[in-house]
Amino acid sequence: MRVDASAQFGGDTAFPGDQRGPEQAFPTFSEGSNGARQPLQLLSTEPHNAIASAIQPDVGEVTWLSEAIEEWRLKSGVSFSKGSWEYSYKSTFRVFVELVGELRRDRESADGSIASGVLDIDVRHLGRVQVRKLYDGLQSLLPRQGKRDDRMEATERIADGKARKTRPPSKSSVAKKLSHIRPFLVYAERKGWTEAEIMQEMRLVVQAADSAVPKLKKDCIALSPEELKGMFGRC
Repeated sequence: MRVDASAQFGGDTAFPGDQRGPEQAFPTFSEGSNGARQPLQLLSTEPHNAIASAIQPDVGEVTWLSEAIEEWRLKSGVSFSKGSWEYSYKSTFRVFVELVGELRRDRESADGSIASGVLDIDVRHLGRVQVRKLYDGLQSLLPRQGKRDDRMEATERIADGKARKTRPPSKSSVAKKLSHIRPFLVYAERKGWTEAEIMQEMRLVVQAADSAVPKLKKDCIALSPEELKGMFGRC
């Protein structure tokens, strides 16, 4: 029998003190208290397997932010009103991934189709920097105004809006999108995917966004731009 000191433990981590030296014979007998040679009792592999399985990640554990969002949507117990995910939340989370994405990969959709070269990020790489990038990006994001299938990524829409000097989104729109994402980040922290610093930063940007939303004075009535045009057009 031989012991390979370079054996891998728990997946990718070698035993402490791992040395890749020449093979050495391993004794098969030991001397007892009376000096008699006794066969060595080899340890069962079951304890090693139990420890290894305890520290190895689950096979189905999520890696990417897009996967984490899907788990939150389908398994966290959160519910959406009819059409709210498809026409409101879905676009918000697409923008979220595009604004903080670090690399491109092929991603399989729920319907089995493959989206090639889409932006994504390891969910464990999320930090304060990504939360700030999200907030800054939302404040510069060109409203789509019904162009839901233009295939433009968030960064492209921002660049296009700056080039055309379009008006930035409303403060209430930014605050609304942050309110969509915040419950997911709470869930991500509880799952151990992210650190507490993310929610600390998220609370700061949510507070900043909420304070930027114009507050109506008591007994005031808010009118839409069309109503205002109609009112002053008659003067």
